[in-house]
Amino acid sequence: MLQDIAQRYLPELDRTMRAVVALAPNAPDFDTMLQYPLGWVDENGRAYDRPTGKRIRPLVVMLCAEAAGGDW
Repeated sequence: MLQDIAQRYLPELDRTMRAVVALAPNAPDFDTMLQYPLGWVDENGRAYDRPTGKRIRPLVVMLCAEAAGGDW
């Protein structure tokens, strides 16, 4: 069930968030500060080789919006 939900929402979520992060100023460690909370890199800026649990909250928000009749 969670796997199905993740496959439905995460690709669009990642595309949107990567587009937003790409607009950020190019400053030392700024990329890490933006990418870490999204679960893309660890605290040292290294990319994760497996999914993290940090994307559960955005999935829940998207599901709530859809359940309330909104356009996620």
